[in-house]
Amino acid sequence: MEKRLSKQLGPLLPLFARRCFRAGSIIVLPKYNNRFVWDAARYRACAPQAYRYVYRFMKIRDATEGDIRILAEMNHQLIRDEGHRNPMDVTQLGERMKKWLRADYSAAIISDHEEDVGYALWREEPEFLYLRQFFIVGPHRRKGIGRKAIGVLRNTKWAGRDIRLEVLTGNDTGQRFWRALGFKDYCVTFEHRNA
Repeated sequence: MEKRLSKQLGPLLPLFARRCFRAGSIIVLPKYNNRFVWDAARYRACAPQAYRYVYRFMKIRDATEGDIRILAEMNHQLIRDEGHRNPMDVTQLGERMKKWLRADYSAAIISDHEEDVGYALWREEPEFLYLRQFFIVGPHRRKGIGRKAIGVLRNTKWAGRDIRLEVLTGNDTGQRFWRALGFKDYCVTFEHRNA
């Protein structure tokens, strides 16, 4: 199976690179049993006929205002999952997201098998890139999608930039995820809330 798949895909990869470029999209082909690797992050699209040859693929595309609803819904899930105190509903989060995208934030939608499964939201600062939100929906976690998405973004849209992000102290899963990707503790935010 491995050899047959490699023989099918191998000769096609240069063709993929030559024939298809569409701004704002990145196609990623993962390893197949650690035998086959294509660095698809260098290419920004994939020919339609290529899909039937792909064992598994992930797509990252630039978010637009047409994606506000799904971004807001995933943002709402993120708030619940990480235990944040933000009381905003999906409609309010959508309005906030729209303002951010019209200002200085950028966002990307992460898809797997043509299903939207996550997103990233960030802002360019002079000295670093601030990753405000990163989220993979629950059923698609622990499949390597988040790790792969961060790797692709670091090699493409975030190439050459230092990255900073914040994780709530009670979000142990999030802290383990980022540490596993090589991120280090940088600062701790303290607060005193009036009773």
